[in-house]
Amino acid sequence: MRAHTTSVFALITALGASSTAFAQAPRPVQPATAPNTALPAPGAPRQPQGQTTAGNIPNEGGSTIALRDAPRGSNPVLAAFTPRAGGLTANDVAVRAVATSDTIAAKNAELRAAAAAVDSAMYQFYPRVALKASYTRMSPVSVSLGPYSFVMTTQKGGVTTTPNSNNVVGADGQPAFAAPLSFPIPNNYYSLGATLGVPISDYVLRLSDSIDATKKNQDSSELNLKAERQKVEGDARVAFFNWAMSIGQVAVTEKSLERVQARQKDAQTAFTLGSATKADVLRLQALVASTEAAMEASRAFKQLAEQQLSVIMDLPPQEFALGEDVLAERSPVPLQPVENLVQEANSNRYELKALDKAADSMRSAETVIRRGQLPRIDGFADYAYANPNQRYLFVYAWKQSWDVGLAATWNLNEIFTNNSSGNEMAAKRQALEANRKALAKGIRMEVTSAYTDARRSIAELEAAKRGAEASQAAYDTEVELFKVGKATTTELIESEAELVNALLKLISAHIDTRIAETKIARATGRDMHTLKN
Repeated sequence: MRAHTTSVFALITALGASSTAFAQAPRPVQPATAPNTALPAPGAPRQPQGQTTAGNIPNEGGSTIALRDAPRGSNPVLAAFTPRAGGLTANDVAVRAVATSDTIAAKNAELRAAAAAVDSAMYQFYPRVALKASYTRMSPVSVSLGPYSFVMTTQKGGVTTTPNSNNVVGADGQPAFAAPLSFPIPNNYYSLGATLGVPISDYVLRLSDSIDATKKNQDSSELNLKAERQKVEGDARVAFFNWAMSIGQVAVTEKSLERVQARQKDAQTAFTLGSATKADVLRLQALVASTEAAMEASRAFKQLAEQQLSVIMDLPPQEFALGEDVLAERSPVPLQPVENLVQEANSNRYELKALDKAADSMRSAETVIRRGQLPRIDGFADYAYANPNQRYLFVYAWKQSWDVGLAATWNLNEIFTNNSSGNEMAAKRQALEANRKALAKGIRMEVTSAYTDARRSIAELEAAKRGAEASQAAYDTEVELFKVGKATTTELIESEAELVNALLKLISAHIDTRIAETKIARATGRDMHTLKN
């Protein structure tokens, strides 16, 4: 019996440690469909018919038997889980967590980036307009045809040669003379210009696919945001229920400590009177120490659960009050066949939809890249207002000019580079599609596990109710027998351990049904805001 008692109370301590891990990695439990029965009060005192609980009771020989002090226990579960006005509810935690989540803020930023990418893709196909203003200072130069490059006379009428000497003379007979010919070159150049380019071929070959790719990528980011909101809300609800479970653990172990301390006092008194052995006293002292250790473990778990709630809701560490009846009976939830649940998950899960949109976006982007291998046709137009304007020779003043045209270009190197880029995009899309299949398989396993856990939780909740009621009745009986000396300390310890274990199982079973609702909603992609308090 000693080994049994030690293992039971070791289970209490282990429950604190395992629940701490559970707060970080929630268990895949699904909603129970137990019948709507009232929650038993396992801690409530039971009075056997015709039995006296104080003073003396008659013995068969006419004498009386003095009753030993053994105070009854009260129901710690119902008292600890009584909702308080202004206390926390699962919905409160979920709403606050979604509003303050850093991961959701990151997904929102990604969505804004995707929306900006859509605008950027549209702007790339706008006619390209460029404006330019320039001033250039050139070094001085002189341009001439040589020192005697131009023949001049003082009179009009041209020049001629004399018959005998071949001298060049003017019309008046006077000798002509040679003069240099030069051109003035300005040192300052001013220019105002505008250029217009129209990607005509891109409108036909690339515009629709490019816009489609960016919009689908934006849709994928939006679906990822919804998936993250659902995940954050689900984790927040599970954290709330874990915290509620820690409240029950603390309440049960506190009451257990009170009872074993009372038993220790009784045993000490009995030992003084000679009706108990030293071993009885020592065993009860050991039980008190074990229960105190379990108490510390429960309080540590509760403190950790409260810290997790504070982090999730972005609040200073504090002790929260419970504002929701987590032990209330739930309405029966019909459990659908597993294949129906899988189909629902495949239709609803935002993660799958996001991957589908991302794959479609990559497919459109691949088309845009591969069409870059084809020749381009662009329209262009230029306008210049310059001083001097190159179109006007030897005119050193502000003049304007323009030109329009079409240009067909085919960069042969882009055939190879775009083909490689297209292959790279296709490989990324195939990897994304493979990840999507893997995720779908994982969701199937998640739903299947939830389905089997839901079926098991029905029996577990009913068994926990019956076990708590039976354990309470057995403990009440052992207390009465112990008071009249017909039960040993070992039997009382064993009954106490059984009751504590049963109460913890009852708490866990009730709260697991609440966690199960969150889990099934998360697995199938349902809206968690519809969950009842």
